[in-house]
Amino acid sequence: MNLHSIIGSLFCSKEDASQICTEKDIKQQEMSKDSSQKETSHAEIHHLIILDESGSMNCVRHQTIMGCNKTIDSIRETAKKDSSIKQYVSIYCFDSVKPRYILCDVIVSDVKNLTINDFRPYGRTPLYDAIGYTVTKLSRDVAQQDSVGVVTIITDGYENDSRNWTLRDVAQLIKDLKEHGWTFTFIGANIDVKKMASALGVDSFLQFTQSDDGMSKMFETDSRSRQAYYEKLKRVMASEQYAKMNMDE
Repeated sequence: MNLHSIIGSLFCSKEDASQICTEKDIKQQEMSKDSSQKETSHAEIHHLIILDESGSMNCVRHQTIMGCNKTIDSIRETAKKDSSIKQYVSIYCFDSVKPRYILCDVIVSDVKNLTINDFRPYGRTPLYDAIGYTVTKLSRDVAQQDSVGVVTIITDGYENDSRNWTLRDVAQLIKDLKEHGWTFTFIGANIDVKKMASALGVDSFLQFTQSDDGMSKMFETDSRSRQAYYEKLKRVMASEQYAKMNMDE
């Protein structure tokens, strides 16, 4: 069983790139993998944080940076404890003026903590474009590896400025990748988070209060969830390896 299947079994729920990476695309890519891949190769987890940088996030600018660094620290610590799974980090800030990557699929051991200059809220909220572009890019980058994506979407408002992606497009993209073991979490403030997560097809969601204390609690919850996810993943992978050893005897 590959990492896609293992991670897919862990999550039940609580939970210019304009071409959608469909289930058929991913299956064709998986079929093209080298069947002689060594069993000792490292599995990979690619963490993608899609972070709202629109003007309304300015009031929690400092706490957002602190929270992102806490998340990076959490990923860094789990990677130090177990080198059998390589972990990579992407952080994509989006607004209507200059959406960009702060980090783009960097192995966590090489990631430096963010500073206040990395996050400058301004503009509107092209939420669907941000999700569609970054998730498609990551899925193409890792589709031929024993890898999965762990995607966290953080916003304090509704979509109001996308040009290339629709809600329907994004929901289909998420649905396709969930079937291949990817996990998605939607975190929001000042909106109906449950309704928005449901529309996107995201099972895991979290409401936060847009204040320093609310942001701190939200990132703390996210870090605990990542830790629990990783510990569960290690147990499942260990049991899979044990079962394989018994079959080989």
